[in-house]
Order: sequence, then C-alpha cells, then structure tokens
Amino acid sequence: MDPTRAAWDALHRQARYFTRYPSEEVIRFVARHLPPRRDGVSVLDAGSGAGRHAAFLSREGFRTFAVDYSREGLAETRAQLQQQGLVAHLAEARLGELPFPDGAFDAVIAYGTIYYADQRGVARHVQELHRVLRPGGSAFVLTRSVHDGRYGLGERVDRDCFRLSADAPSEVGMTVCFLSEADVRALFAPFSACAVDRWEQTQDDQRVRNSHWLITAKR
Repeated sequence: MDPTRAAWDALHRQARYFTRYPSEEVIRFVARHLPPRRDGVSVLDAGSGAGRHAAFLSREGFRTFAVDYSREGLAETRAQLQQQGLVAHLAEARLGELPFPDGAFDAVIAYGTIYYADQRGVARHVQELHRVLRPGGSAFVLTRSVHDGRYGLGERVDRDCFRLSADAPSEVGMTVCFLSEADVRALFAPFSACAVDRWEQTQDDQRVRNSHWLITAKR
C-alpha cells in the first residue's frame, strides 16, 4: 500500500479527527466571495478529510464536489453526507491530479491540504487549483507558514520541507512544506488577483504555535 495513503487512512480512522463544524475562515470566504444565489454554483472541496466543508457547502445549496486521497476520509465524508441527507460528488484523487476538466468550478477550497508535499508538489497543487477554476472563479487556501511551531521538526527533504518526527504525533512521517510570504505570492502569481493574510494562534498555554497563510485568489 502507498505509505502516504496508509498514513492518512490511519488518521481518518480516529474519531477525534471527525470534525463536524466548518472552519470560521471557510464560512467567511463563502459569505464574502460567493454569490448569495447558490443554484448551479459549483464548488470543489480539494482535500475533504472527514467531510466537514463538503457537508457545509452542500447544506448551503452549492453543487458540491469533494476529492481526497484517503479512502477512509472519503468513507467518513460519504457517511456524514448521508446522515444529513446531503448530496455531493466524491472522487478519490491526489491534489496534483484532479480528475476534472479545465474551468470546471466557480470556486475551490483547499483548507489545510496543499502543503503536504515538497516544493514541487505544492507548486503542482496550486497549478491544478488554477486549472480547474473557471475564469473569474475564486479560490480559498489555507497553508502553513514558516513561522509555524512545527517548522524544522524531523528530517529536511527540501527547502523549508520536512518529514515530520514524533514531535508532531498526528503527522509523524508526513512531508510538510512551510511557505514564506514570498513563496505564496510567487505560487499564486498566475491568478489575476491574490490577497494574503497571516493567521496565528497558540494552544496549550502557548506551548503550541500554529501559523498559517490565508489566501484568497481569483483566476
């Protein structure tokens, strides 16, 4: 079995990762950047995990599509949709090989997904998001910054990319790429417009520092 898929499948068998609530940032993006009339508006959840954002998008009335490389994650997404009487089109796929034609979507959301790769893989992920968006379509991406507390944990495999060690237990063995603001702006240069914000929070009495880029881009 592919070790990457095996790692994600193992994670998605753990109930504590079955998050039911959409992130506040995704809700804000939908409210600000997507039309209030949702009929016929197609949105892709690129890396659905356990399905929280696919369920939210479907519940909001969008034509919802979701992909993930983890079969366990897709199974949980499917179960969550069925429990709520919701509909979405699901597909097993890597982010760098999206099984959709050019310009297929009005919007794409990639929340906490594109950075699980080396530098070349991250670039490929962004290229695919750009390709499947229609002209004028919007993308919302959350990705790790070089200011994140997990930066440097484990074996370096590329510039600012590490195969994480046991110090990051939920991601041990996974390759994570941490991006600078310059990296983000270069990656999203093909988009016609791009807004980049940094979002940080601490946990466990400030012992854990999460640092992410919030990227809103238009094709």
